[in-house]
Amino acid sequence: MKTYLAHILVVLALSFGALPLIAQSVELSSIQSGIENYHLKNLPEKLYIHTDKSVYVNNEICWFKIYTLDGFFHTPLDLNKVAYVELLDANNQAVLQEKIGLNNASGNGALQLPANIPSGKYTLVAYTNWMKNFSPAFFFSKDITVINTQNSAEASITKSKPTYQLQFYPESGNLLNGFLNKVAFVISDAFGNGIPSKGWIVNSKKDTICGFTTLLNGIGNFSFTPQDQMNYKAIVETPNGPIETTLPTAQQKGIVIQLVPNNNQLQLTINASSNFTNSNAYVIVHCRGILKKALQINISNLANTINIPLDVLGEGINTITLFDAAKQPVAERLFFNYPKQEDGDVRLETDRFKNRTKVNLSVNTLSSSMYDASIAVYKTDSLQLKDEVNIQNYLWLTSDLVGKIQSPQSYFDNSNPNKIKAMDNLMLTHGWRRFSYDKITDEKQKTFNYLPEIGGSLITGKILNKGTKIPSKETAGYLSVPSKNTVFKSSLSDDQGKVVFQFQEFNNEGQIIVQADSVKNVMNKIEIDNPFLGKTTKLNPSTPVNTGKLPKADLANAHKNIQLQSYFNPQYATQFSPNLQDTNAFYYTPDRTYFLDDYARFATLEEVIREYVTPVTLIKEKGKYQLYVYDDAYKQFFEESSLVLLDGVIIKDIDKFLEYDPLKIRKLEVVSRVYFSGNLAYNGVINFTTYAGKLEGFEMDPNAVVLDYKGLQSKRIFNAPVYETGAQFESRLPDFRQLLYWKPDALLGKKNKFSFYTSDVKGNFIINIQGVNKEGAILNQYIPFSVQ
Repeated sequence: MKTYLAHILVVLALSFGALPLIAQSVELSSIQSGIENYHLKNLPEKLYIHTDKSVYVNNEICWFKIYTLDGFFHTPLDLNKVAYVELLDANNQAVLQEKIGLNNASGNGALQLPANIPSGKYTLVAYTNWMKNFSPAFFFSKDITVINTQNSAEASITKSKPTYQLQFYPESGNLLNGFLNKVAFVISDAFGNGIPSKGWIVNSKKDTICGFTTLLNGIGNFSFTPQDQMNYKAIVETPNGPIETTLPTAQQKGIVIQLVPNNNQLQLTINASSNFTNSNAYVIVHCRGILKKALQINISNLANTINIPLDVLGEGINTITLFDAAKQPVAERLFFNYPKQEDGDVRLETDRFKNRTKVNLSVNTLSSSMYDASIAVYKTDSLQLKDEVNIQNYLWLTSDLVGKIQSPQSYFDNSNPNKIKAMDNLMLTHGWRRFSYDKITDEKQKTFNYLPEIGGSLITGKILNKGTKIPSKETAGYLSVPSKNTVFKSSLSDDQGKVVFQFQEFNNEGQIIVQADSVKNVMNKIEIDNPFLGKTTKLNPSTPVNTGKLPKADLANAHKNIQLQSYFNPQYATQFSPNLQDTNAFYYTPDRTYFLDDYARFATLEEVIREYVTPVTLIKEKGKYQLYVYDDAYKQFFEESSLVLLDGVIIKDIDKFLEYDPLKIRKLEVVSRVYFSGNLAYNGVINFTTYAGKLEGFEMDPNAVVLDYKGLQSKRIFNAPVYETGAQFESRLPDFRQLLYWKPDALLGKKNKFSFYTSDVKGNFIINIQGVNKEGAILNQYIPFSVQ
């Protein structure tokens, strides 16, 4: 993480108004050092997933591209080699789970939706092992709509009277008597959807103080001056009739801040009650934890004003916090500084095409750096609207705020004249965020329970006493994947009994076998951790899908199209890239190899070993046989017994193994040197391999645990028809693709050309291009066209 030091703590000069500045104090330095230490000890990681679209039917494939980014600077972060992807239902139960391999800060995969999946809103969640050390609220999440066209009757939705919630957010965190206070508000339904409304503020004398109206997504603001010994309530009109809510009680003592954009600067006004006058205070401005301004001030008994130039702020969400003399945060405000966008130039030859026609796409970027990008082309209709969740609004907005953000793209829509005001309302209402000061200034050493998967997949577990369930420390654990290639890993447990098995690329589709050493008459077993978090992820409630109210024509077309594609063109959805399997055993090249069919076959394994496996000797100690390997380095047999395996599974009871039928064994390999596996060392390796690599009926240790454990997802290949020749164009095979093109691995330079073919489906389509380069510049483009 030392590479991030170059980005940390650039304290900039401050332009100021009526407020006197004081030389930097020890207190201000301690706040700054707290931010610096946070950078050194915490590396935030963000995932973004570009899905090919956002509405699917049963049996359809959800294609996706994963981008892994540094949470501070939004540059590609090649830290983890595995991402965990889950599709969760409304009850936070996992419907699908996949492990996706990452390489050079990105990866891609696909989810095959089941035929019997119920219609509804689902949440696509993604995270890495490192991200599990932090709040699940900052995992990637995106709403996905699934429609089961084979069971499209009206969903079972409780038809109760709608409920609405009204919440108030004073600009400074609290209301203060005698001063003008800006108050933001949100009115929403039970699913977090904003409701357009208007209302009034009324005091305890039933006088109307002011009125207010929502601006966008049920959010708005108003200003008023609360008076001592006066209570206030809001009366709001809703589709269900008026509701009343009491405002927070105004305080007698405290500080309020007001932030007003003024030309190329922010005007920060600080008003304080008498107990705060002539006292020191500290203003800290940071953007995603990166310090932008830090100053010490003295609060006067008048309005105190600071002017902060916009050009010193970071792009995206900036946090402005006022600390009192005791270094306690007393007021805070968020401000969004719109980032510069490098969209580039995307062109089509025309915006109207015929069926089975080639579409040529030209993409010219502005940056000299290559973009890692993904391209999707999908049909839009009443079911599938333009997917507005994109890399722009996710990285700059959603990824740093907790809570549901309705229509995030509306805050970036240049055609919306109120987008800046609406964004500021959002900053006033979403107070929970990734980089809060209680985390940044906390001097306690944070304990990380999850390691980043830097070198590949990690499988973790805990060794426990089988009887007492107490963790067993300094105990050897073994993990095997029975196969001809012999996959074996070992690990020594720590003080909490934890073991870690690391694989460069774990592509297993079947079972694993785990065992633990048992010593001093204590029987141990391994419990393997579930790498998925599943229902523990905190999610926002989703609006239910009532399929009975969906347009029947579009629903029928979606059903027909997917059914015809599945029947006539299954080859386009069932092709996979082969996993790159290491054909070597875990120890790579053995020192000696014996193919038993090349020798005289003996009736027992003992005869096999004694007759021609000369680097191995069989010795009985304390009534039990042990196998020893000859050490080529020191020209003598090792003084301690060697590691003995059958198809990668450790053999502990040699006497029992000698009873195994040698005719089932195809090969014996010997490693005549010290071999290191994890944090354990072995005095040579003796590896027996059966013909099928599946243990061939060998009875394992009763304390061994056999688990189904899936590895990295196999890469599904996106394929589509081409219509270059007359015969291909005249083909009578129907082509009802609604997803025309999906390219998750597009590398975009200055000039790029792509092409695809339209299908037999008519209607409106959208090309969506998303990507990021090594400098953190974002590419996000939507290009509409029609097929007639």
